[in-house]
Amino acid sequence: MQKLLYITDQEEYSQRGTIGPLFNDYLKKYIDVNMVYVTKYKHSFQQKGDDFIVPIGKEDDIIEYLKAKDVDIKSYDFVFVRNKQNILKNVLKFKDWYNYKVGFRVSYPKTMHTFELMKAKKQDNIFKVLYNKYLAYEKQKLANECDLFMPASFELQNEFYPNVRAKSFPLYSGLDPKKVHTHEILEGDTKRFVYIGTIDELREFDVVLDAFEKIKDEDWQLVICALKQDYIKQLLTFYPNLENKIELKRAGSLDELDNIVKSCDITLAVLPDIKIYNTTFPAKVLDGYSCAIPAIISNNSKNRNIFTEEEAIFTNFNHHDILQSLKRVLNTSKEDLKDMGQKGQDKLLHLDRNYEVMAKNLYEELKKL
Repeated sequence: MQKLLYITDQEEYSQRGTIGPLFNDYLKKYIDVNMVYVTKYKHSFQQKGDDFIVPIGKEDDIIEYLKAKDVDIKSYDFVFVRNKQNILKNVLKFKDWYNYKVGFRVSYPKTMHTFELMKAKKQDNIFKVLYNKYLAYEKQKLANECDLFMPASFELQNEFYPNVRAKSFPLYSGLDPKKVHTHEILEGDTKRFVYIGTIDELREFDVVLDAFEKIKDEDWQLVICALKQDYIKQLLTFYPNLENKIELKRAGSLDELDNIVKSCDITLAVLPDIKIYNTTFPAKVLDGYSCAIPAIISNNSKNRNIFTEEEAIFTNFNHHDILQSLKRVLNTSKEDLKDMGQKGQDKLLHLDRNYEVMAKNLYEELKKL
């Protein structure tokens, strides 16, 4: 059986994204997979089962470091890198020496998000603009030396990596068929909305709160599940009328997140109309549909290519349109919302957003390299 070494920038034993279900589960049916986690929390090399733990200070010379720790680099047919350019540069350096194929996985464009956030805060300047362009140029240059380029979507590649000519195979955010389940309708009349994930200036969540503030005499609750809560707590001080309507929660694990989502009726996943949000599918939407809970989502071509009006509620990003979508939910029965969520879940499982299907397709792609 062929072997794959996947060097990820995610934390040890991350279950988010494609790491847990795709690479640590379904793909192992076809190929041996060893994960390498680069972490700032460990100061020495460790091997745990099939996985290797490398201190962050060794990432610039990671192939030499793994070799020195008796990892048989020559035994790997493929070496994948997730996001980190410095690690990719080192992996490419030894590509011909060890005769492995190189794959480069780019997920959410974090550098672009940081840059856009600086602009929102009016902290950008010409030097930061030029540096951002330099980083983008370097990343595309390295990607073109790879055998396989794995963006989060074709739209993201076309927008942020238009000069990459390497063979492309998008790795979408998807559903794990082992983890999906139907939704149990909640008792009572209260409609519970849930927002999952980061809230910062760039996401303009005040527009969403403006819409909620205009709802009068309706039975609703908004649950915000975010690990970092300083910004949202500060923002909520400007909305004292919503104090009793909003709950802040944290989920320390996927099971905790699953329980929070199951206690709600619909996911809220509306984002501003900017490139970085219009080219990737929000993970928070998938958290909902995994539980057969539908979503209010941004009205863009990316989302329209996946869902229809029978499976999701679309809205433009302004407080008037968001308000109309919220009212539509409040006027829809819980039975109909459940039906919408189930249809959306079924749709995702029959598309390339099923991790079991995606693993098979990725393996077929690897055989061609």
